[in-house]
Amino acid sequence: MMEENIALDEQHEIDLGASLNIEFVMDLPKKKKSLIETLVSLLIKKFEAFIGPMEKVYAMVDGYSDAENCKRNLDELEKKKLNNRHFKPEMSLLFNEIDSSGLAIANGYNEETFNILVTHMIIAELHLYGESNSAVLSFDLQEHQINEMLKSGSKEETGQFWNFRQSFIELYKDKDWIELELARIVLDLRIADQKYIKEFGELLIENTKLTYQLHELSHKIDLKTENPKLSMAELELELANLLSFQKNKEGQLNNKCRRYGEALMGGIGMATAQESEEEVERKRRETVHKLTLDLKSLIHDDHIVHHPNFNKLSEEDRMFLDELLKQLPSANEKNGDSKEPFHGYDLYSPNDLRLMVYRAKAILENAGIEMVRTETLILGETLQEKLEFLNLEILRLKKLLPFLRAQFSAHTQHIRKIEKALSDPETEKESLQNKIQSTRENIVIFEKELQLLFEEEPEQDN
Repeated sequence: MMEENIALDEQHEIDLGASLNIEFVMDLPKKKKSLIETLVSLLIKKFEAFIGPMEKVYAMVDGYSDAENCKRNLDELEKKKLNNRHFKPEMSLLFNEIDSSGLAIANGYNEETFNILVTHMIIAELHLYGESNSAVLSFDLQEHQINEMLKSGSKEETGQFWNFRQSFIELYKDKDWIELELARIVLDLRIADQKYIKEFGELLIENTKLTYQLHELSHKIDLKTENPKLSMAELELELANLLSFQKNKEGQLNNKCRRYGEALMGGIGMATAQESEEEVERKRRETVHKLTLDLKSLIHDDHIVHHPNFNKLSEEDRMFLDELLKQLPSANEKNGDSKEPFHGYDLYSPNDLRLMVYRAKAILENAGIEMVRTETLILGETLQEKLEFLNLEILRLKKLLPFLRAQFSAHTQHIRKIEKALSDPETEKESLQNKIQSTRENIVIFEKELQLLFEEEPEQDN
C-alpha cells in the first residue's frame, strides 16, 4: 500500500510539473550520431588540420598573394571557403575510419559510393559551420530519403543514380571553381578599370559624347529617309521616343565610366562578334534580373528574420541589407543609368551585382545565418524525380560551363588590354585621339547628309 502511495505521489509530481511547464532532468541515453553527423565531425577536424593556423591561410590559395588577399580584406569564413576548394581528404583512410564500426556499410555505402557522398558534403560546405546547423540537418534528411528510395529501386536505377550523382558533383565542382575565379578576376577588372579611367577618363568621356552624337545623327537620317515630310522638331520628337538614352544622357555618361568594362567594350564577357547591341543589352537585363532575384531571396526579411541568429546581425549590417533590398532594380525598370551607385556598386551591372551577392552572403554567414546550399541538394519526391532532376542539372551545367569559361577568358583579355594601355599611355592616348578625330569627321559628314535631306524636301501638297 505504501509503495502504491509513493508511486502515486511520484506520478502527481510529474503531472504537476507538466501542468506548470517544469522540465525534469532525466538521465536519458544520448541520441546516436547519424553517418552524416559523424562525417561532419570528422571533416571539421581534418579541414582544421588541413588549413592550419588561419594566419597562414593566404599561402594555401593558388593564385592569391598575401598582398592581394589583404587588399580584398577577406573574412575568416571567406578564407575557409577559398581553402575548401583545395580540401581533398584521403578517402580510403576516411572510409576505414568510419567503417571500423560498420557505420558506412550499415547505411548502404560501399567505398565508391562513400567517396561520392563525402565529395558531395564537401562542396555543400557542411563542415564550415560547425557540427549542429540547419545545413547538416537538411542534408542528413535528404540522404536518409535517398537511401530509403534506393532500397526499393532496381539495380539499374541504383547504378544510374550514383553515376548521375557523381557527374553532377564533378560538374558542380568545376562550376564552383570557375565562379570563384570569376569573382577574383572581376575584382581585378574593377581595379584595372579605375586605373584606366584615372589615366584616360577625359578622352574616354569625350569619345563617348561624340559617339552618342553620331548615333543620334544616324537615327535622324534613317527617320528622315523613311519619312521625308518630317520637320526638324518632329524629327527630334521621334528620336526622343525612339532612343531611351535620350532621356537620361547625363546619367548614362556618368555610368559609362562606372560600367566601362561592360559598356565600352560591348559587354565584355557577354557579347560575341555575331551579337547585336540589342542582344547584348537583352542578355545584360536577363542577368541583372536573375541576380536581383537571387539577392532578394537571400536577404528578404521573410527568409532571415526568423533565423535564430538574426539578432547577431549588427545594426549597421541590418541597415545595409535593408537599404540594399530597397535599391535593387525592379522588374519594370529597363536600366539604371540615371541612378547613383549604391556604396560604390552599380546595381544595374551584372558584375557589381555578383559582388553584392558575395558581400551579402558574407554578412549573413558572419552572423551565423548559415544557408544550406540548396543548389547542391538533389530535389525530387521519388527516385525517378531525383534521377530526372540530376539529368537536367547535368545538362544545365554542361551548357553553363563553356559560357563561364568564355566570361573568364574575355575578362582576362580585357585586363591584358588595359595593362597594355597603361604600360604605354602615350600610344593609348594617341589611339583614343584618333578615334575622337574619326568620330568628329563622321559627325560632319552625317550633318551634311541630314542637311541635304532637308534641302531636298518634297513640295507640300496644295
